[in-house]
Amino acid sequence: MVRRHDNLKLTLLSRASMLATITLVTFACLLPQAPVERVQPLRVITYNVHAWGPVATTDAGKHRLRQIQSRGQLLPRLALELQLYEPDVIALQEAHSEAKVKELAALMKMDYAYFPGGWKGKGWREGISGAILSRPKIVARENRPSIDPKIPEDKLFSRCLGRVVIEHEMQQVAIYCAHLLPSWKETTHIREAEIQALTVATTKDLQAGRSVIVMGDMNHDAEAPEYRLWAQAGLVDTARQLHQQKALLTCPSESPKERIDFVFVAGPLTARLHRAHALQEGAFMVRETLGSPFALSDHIPVFAEFR
Repeated sequence: MVRRHDNLKLTLLSRASMLATITLVTFACLLPQAPVERVQPLRVITYNVHAWGPVATTDAGKHRLRQIQSRGQLLPRLALELQLYEPDVIALQEAHSEAKVKELAALMKMDYAYFPGGWKGKGWREGISGAILSRPKIVARENRPSIDPKIPEDKLFSRCLGRVVIEHEMQQVAIYCAHLLPSWKETTHIREAEIQALTVATTKDLQAGRSVIVMGDMNHDAEAPEYRLWAQAGLVDTARQLHQQKALLTCPSESPKERIDFVFVAGPLTARLHRAHALQEGAFMVRETLGSPFALSDHIPVFAEFR
């Protein structure tokens, strides 16, 4: 009898404990829950827009381009294509004419900074200019940051170099748009000097606690001697970090054979790198078999996401 009584007592205690646990859990579920903090992603694109000059390889493609241009549909088409990727920041090279940059920014509801190019030859009255479009408000902007003013504009960064600062998740991010000298014969030393001058500016930002994103048309590939200077400056090649070289080719857009467009990152954002790749799709590439008879530029843009 004593043993049966003890077993019954243990059973009743176990059931009471279980009922108390269920009650506590139910009560906890009914309490107001603290909101889960979500870090907003930062999406960036770099794109050499070829002076707003789309390309086509067939008569049908060229005819279609003439129609689009004559109707003033090129910039709206470019805006729609870029908006598919919900970019927060876009760096443009060969963005000839501040008026067109302003128009594109208005179409995309973005702030912008325009950077005149240094070399004014062959009809480039404003230089081979660049721009940065940003959904967050631009809080600082600078043309040719950290470049000695005594150096002529057509000697170093004769294309463009610009810097803006934005705020993302209560932190400042310095973003650079760069277009280095093309890789003609005996020009490696000039691109090396451009990268070294640029990293003077990025080092200041890193020392100030900012993340840094450098993107643009660097006019060299990952096998060139000047490529090593990016790593030496602490800048990570985002796409190479995640992919093999062949998946990242950016030029020319009708049949890409080389990768000369890059997104580099340094600072706290580096740990948040989530995606990075060339946008080899849509109207960014000529694909006759897929019904895309033209591309919006001779380059393919590069996309990177931090989240």
